[in-house]
Amino acid sequence: MDSCRPVMTIYKLVIMDAPIWGLGERLEDCLIAGERALFLACHRMCFAWIDEWYGMTMEQIREMERHTDLLLKKTLKKAAKPGSKHEGKRKSLKDEIAVVGSCT
Repeated sequence: MDSCRPVMTIYKLVIMDAPIWGLGERLEDCLIAGERALFLACHRMCFAWIDEWYGMTMEQIREMERHTDLLLKKTLKKAAKPGSKHEGKRKSLKDEIAVVGSCT
């Protein structure tokens, strides 16, 4: 680590194609706006949590990823069980309006 400074670079290519005459372009714009908002939110969280992972070794980061992966899988299993409070839960109307509002 003394002679080099590792840098992480991530590229994400998103292609939308909605071949619906009269609606396709607006639909594509809406979907791309949603993707952009998702990427920005994720990048903001990574930056906000920089103090938690800065200075860690790659092995420590991988262990943190494994722990997070297990936690996510456990949460998804719990939510998928029949009768759970999260089963079939949809976004609130407020969230849906925010997504649609960003497309206009």
